[in-house]
Amino acid sequence: MKVFEAHIITLRSLTATSKTLMGPFHSARLAALTHLEKLVVDFATEGLTTQKLALKLIAQASRKLTNLTLTSLPRIDIPLLRLIADTFPCLVDLHLSCTERLDFHCWNCYEESLGCTTHSPVPGMFYDTRDMAIIFAKNLKPLKCLTRLHLGIYLSDEMLIQYHIDHAEDDAQPFGPEQCLLCEGAANQVRLRELTAALELAQSLKALTAIGFSSFFDDSGGHHSNSRNAGGWLNETTVYVLRKNGRLKVRKTPWSNVV
Repeated sequence: MKVFEAHIITLRSLTATSKTLMGPFHSARLAALTHLEKLVVDFATEGLTTQKLALKLIAQASRKLTNLTLTSLPRIDIPLLRLIADTFPCLVDLHLSCTERLDFHCWNCYEESLGCTTHSPVPGMFYDTRDMAIIFAKNLKPLKCLTRLHLGIYLSDEMLIQYHIDHAEDDAQPFGPEQCLLCEGAANQVRLRELTAALELAQSLKALTAIGFSSFFDDSGGHHSNSRNAGGWLNETTVYVLRKNGRLKVRKTPWSNVV
């Protein structure tokens, strides 16, 4: 038994649901994993009111964490970012995402899941994406080693999905704005927002080399991810950062070919 406990204590990677952490595997056991470097937690069972309690338990994890992934979050907000930045100063890779919660199985499921998720924080939570990026960067400033950041939220307007449902729900099979010709009109604006937000984040977080977002619109030359999970399609895009000769540049393709 002591040998088993020793193996648990030296565990370096853990994947769990928030429900598990709040149940038998409580915060005291999480705190005992002093060698933990990577933590992945699925928040699919949490709501907007219970997310805070689950996050308090995660804050008991080792301060040595270098990789933290929180998926199916109801919301990405300032208290969440502040908690992470203050608790895990050694993070190199931070992945936070809400959009897995959107259920594409039927139009009613889609609309219901939208109401339980802060999937598009502009303009409801923030005036625009630049404002959002500045505030997010300010709260993540303590993460001096952070090289990769993923924010699984859409930078399109909050109402884009509702407008999409209004003109598309006559189709029997639900589909998202990424497959809609009418919604394509918003694509250029959203792509510019993604680059603008990434630039603001990279200016404040000096170690960043890549910033990801959830996105309906692909202009990344093959570096856009359109993969499926249990709920629906995960639309993601990545912006890559180049720091050279005191200048900062961002684009949707890697800079690996730049000398």
